[in-house]
Amino acid sequence: MYHWGRILGALSLVLLTVSVVVWGLWQWQFSDDKAAQAAPGTIAYGEDSGESMSQPPERTQPSNPIETPPTLPLQAFAPGSAGNDHLAIQAAPEQPQLIREPDTVFPAEVAILSPQLVRVQLTSGLNAKEPVDELPASIELPENELLRIYLFTETRNLNGKLVYHDWSRNGRRMARVPIRLYSDTMRASSSKFIDRHMLGFWRVTVVNARGEVYASVEFDVIPEQDHTKD
Repeated sequence: MYHWGRILGALSLVLLTVSVVVWGLWQWQFSDDKAAQAAPGTIAYGEDSGESMSQPPERTQPSNPIETPPTLPLQAFAPGSAGNDHLAIQAAPEQPQLIREPDTVFPAEVAILSPQLVRVQLTSGLNAKEPVDELPASIELPENELLRIYLFTETRNLNGKLVYHDWSRNGRRMARVPIRLYSDTMRASSSKFIDRHMLGFWRVTVVNARGEVYASVEFDVIPEQDHTKD
């Protein structure tokens, strides 16, 4: 008589043992497959290699690296360059420095109307019968002082002739100085004292006895200016 209870128990034990073995084999295979699936760019090393499995592999350069373009310095383009007007950089114009020019001094206006007059000049003095300077068209008179102004002339081919130096202020003749010429080439001069009561426009003419004008000089006499306020 068979003992079915024992037989069933033995079969159950055998089946349980087989299940355990199958489960163990499945777990072992799954762990190997999982270890073989390494992350991208790394290599899974086996124990027989003598290297640690956690040691990272040596990095290699990719076959086609992506080059980063170099940073170029900002360049300035001249205005009007094709396609670069928006990049044009213009330096601010340099402001010129203002330099005060000295006041221009104009000499007295001289008009020579005859070839017999070689030189005519308004001067403040004479040295060896020659003018020491050339007076301007506007002469300043200091307060409470007296000016002496000379008219210098050099004549030619008027030997034996009589000429006059007529000094006029504001259209009115103030003095007439006769000059007798005794040489073909002769230097002669006349002078006039001017005080603070004689300001205004002056004109000196060289004329002959018939009133013909050989030359003339025009100038102004004005009060002395305060140049410290400039």
